[in-house]
Amino acid sequence: MATGAEETAASSEELAAQAEHMREAVQQLKALAQRGSKKKRTLEQGITTPRLPAPSATAQG
Repeated sequence: MATGAEETAASSEELAAQAEHMREAVQQLKALAQRGSKKKRTLEQGITTPRLPAPSATAQG
């Protein structure tokens, strides 16, 4: 009987660890989707992020 309880406890711990891993994966996917959605909206609105000008040859010489 003790063996069954130990197996049940071990299974419960394993499931809890898997659930935590899944929560982390879902959070990462949500963050990725939000970044993609924000980038898409920015492109649709024609808003661009400011960029530094490329270095010119005369600036180095």
